[in-house]
Amino acid sequence: MFRAHVGNDPIDQLHFMADQGFTAFEDNDMRNRSLALQEEMARVMAQRGLQMGVFVAHTIYWQKPNLASGDPALRQAFFGRNQSVYRGGQTGQCNLDDCGAGACGSKTK
Repeated sequence: MFRAHVGNDPIDQLHFMADQGFTAFEDNDMRNRSLALQEEMARVMAQRGLQMGVFVAHTIYWQKPNLASGDPALRQAFFGRNQSVYRGGQTGQCNLDDCGAGACGSKTK
């Protein structure tokens, strides 16, 4: 995010963003961050009035289409794998195919 200004620590970067007047951010690396770091980031964001925008929960294929390719393996990799989900103080598993039904307790609409 803002490594050149405050270093590699995402918490320091969140404080920097809030100090600069940002009200939201998105994070392409969120799925690679530990649960403890995600929780600390959420705490700082709530304290500093930052909203979470888009975060990436899948592999990004920069040089080729994935969902539009027609390749069933790529579709399965996107929709069919289980994801860890953080919900109100507990972690669980959510099958992305079930999200429309709210089977994991999350709301998508």
